[in-house]
Amino acid sequence: MAIPDPAMVPTEPVSANVCAQMVESATRSCQPLFQIPPEPVNSTADSLAMLSTAFTFGSIILAIIAVIAGFAWSKVVAYKAEEEAKKVAKDCADVYIEDWLAKKAPGIIRSRVDFILDATLGPGDDAKAADDIGKEA
Repeated sequence: MAIPDPAMVPTEPVSANVCAQMVESATRSCQPLFQIPPEPVNSTADSLAMLSTAFTFGSIILAIIAVIAGFAWSKVVAYKAEEEAKKVAKDCADVYIEDWLAKKAPGIIRSRVDFILDATLGPGDDAKAADDIGKEA
C-alpha cells in the first residue's frame, strides 16, 4: 500500500469543536506515569535563602573555632604566667634571704654562741660543759 500524496487527498473542513476534542484526547493519553516536580518559580529567593543558611552555618563554625582557640590561648597564657610568677618569687626570696643573712643572722648567731660559751651558767669550764652537752645531744 502506497502512501498517498497529501496534495491529492481531498480535505473536508473540520469544525473547531471536533478539533478541540481531538487535542484533548491526545493530551489525556500522553500523561506521564510519574509526577515531574514543577520548576522553581523564584530561583533568586531560593539562592538567597541557601546563601544565608551557608553564612549562618559558617558563622557558627567560626564561633566554635574562636571559643576553642580562646580557651587554648588562655591555658598557654596561664602556664606562662605561672612559670614567670614562680621565677620572680624565687628571685625575690633569694634576695630576701641574702639580705636577712647579711643583716640579722650574725646577731642571732652571736647570741646563740654566747649561750654555748656560757654553758655552765656560773663558774666552771664552759668548753667542757659545751662538749658534754654536745655528746648528750
